[in-house]
Amino acid sequence: MVKYGLLAAKMAISVGLVVWIATQMKIGDAFLQLSMISPTVVVAATAVIALQMFISVVRNSVTLTLTGSRLPVRQVGVNVLVGAFFSQTMISFVGGDAMRILGLTRRGLPIRTASAAILLDRTYGLIGLLLLVAVCMSALVKVITDPAIRSGITLALVMGFSLTAAFLMLGRLPQSFRDLPRFGVIADMASVSRYCFMRPGASLLILALSFVTNIFNVVVVWLVATDLGASVSFLSCLIVVPPVLFLSMLPISVSGWGVREGAMVVAFGYLGVASDEALATSLLFGLLVLAAGLPGGLLWLLEQHRYPPGGKSSGGAPPANTPAGDVADGVGIPVS
Repeated sequence: MVKYGLLAAKMAISVGLVVWIATQMKIGDAFLQLSMISPTVVVAATAVIALQMFISVVRNSVTLTLTGSRLPVRQVGVNVLVGAFFSQTMISFVGGDAMRILGLTRRGLPIRTASAAILLDRTYGLIGLLLLVAVCMSALVKVITDPAIRSGITLALVMGFSLTAAFLMLGRLPQSFRDLPRFGVIADMASVSRYCFMRPGASLLILALSFVTNIFNVVVVWLVATDLGASVSFLSCLIVVPPVLFLSMLPISVSGWGVREGAMVVAFGYLGVASDEALATSLLFGLLVLAAGLPGGLLWLLEQHRYPPGGKSSGGAPPANTPAGDVADGVGIPVS
């Protein structure tokens, strides 16, 4: 009942925000703007998203190596696409991550190793977004003149970095603390975060790839906005778009819908962009991301026979290369 209650609440928030936005502006103008988008720009934006997906596959592959596991790039790619599809259709990115974990277990990874890999990938993605916001923060406070909004963004940024740092420091907890009763969840998280310190070179590579994928989101928004008539530079988009996407990640709406549109209208308003152009930009960005994930749904259906529940492949695919590791931690990394 709690799960369905949360789902209903998220849907209510998304619908409520969309209705509120529609009542505050001429929604028909936004849809008129959408009808004027150039097919060339749609193709270009789709190509950028496809390149972003490819980089995500590389990032996921490198993240798997941190856990001592390896999978063929093709299988990692399928898993990323499936996750992208369910991130848009299962209410939030949490649903997509759950399906990615399921996909890894069906390919032979232990559940804890699969969970560690996806949790690490999500953490690095968040750090990349936070870094992008932080880098542009000095310029952002000059654009956003409302003190309350500036304070809110600063607070969200500090909280994001603080929670991320706390998660990473769990890997430095002494063994005596991790062995205490009733600290099983903390011990598991500490085991996961230890991966970040074991191979700093790989961690930096994953972080760089995460930074690039977030910049690609800005590129897509900029392409769409300028084609819809918004007089905005790429640098201006680089300043205001990352905070918008960060806010849309909050698990309070259906896949960020409503939150992203409201934040985009407000942020672009400070750049002198008309509300209908900003709303149309956000809507088209969301639709392009949704469309990019649709192949993942088809791949998931095709794989139901190859990877049935239980993790046994009917196609004879070899299990993932997961070396034996620390039995006490239950993770697949060699004991150093």
